[in-house]
Amino acid sequence: MLRTDQTDRFESTLQSTEDLTFARAGVAALAEAVLPHRVEDVRLATSELLTNALEYGQGTVLVEAFADDAGLVVSVSSLSDGFPAPATEVVPPDQRSGRGLFIVEHLVDALVVTSAHGTIGVECRFDRT
Repeated sequence: MLRTDQTDRFESTLQSTEDLTFARAGVAALAEAVLPHRVEDVRLATSELLTNALEYGQGTVLVEAFADDAGLVVSVSSLSDGFPAPATEVVPPDQRSGRGLFIVEHLVDALVVTSAHGTIGVECRFDRT
C-alpha cells in the first residue's frame, strides 16, 4: 500500500459511466488543493483508471483519494476477473483500447496493482515534488 497519514480525502462509488463526471471532479478538486501543478496528470490518470474499472469490472467501482505529507494517493477498485496487461510499446492508432494503464504508469510516481478474492485494485501516488 502507498498510504501514510491521511489529512484530506475524497471517496465515491460508481455504478455506471454516468457517475464518472462527479468522481473525476471530486478527485480533481482534491488535487487542485494539494498538487495544483499536477492536476492534469491526476485528472487523466483517474479518468483512465475509472474507465478501465467500469469497462472490465463487475458492478460497483470504488474510488478513494487522499492527501498526506508526501502528496496524493488515488485508489480505484472493483470486482473483476482481471484486465488486459498494460501495453509495453506504442499501441497502433486504430486499436480501440490498450492505452489506459500505459498512460497511467507514465503519469504517476508509484503504482501498485493488487488482485485478491475477485477484486482488482489499482493505487497510484503523485508526489508533491
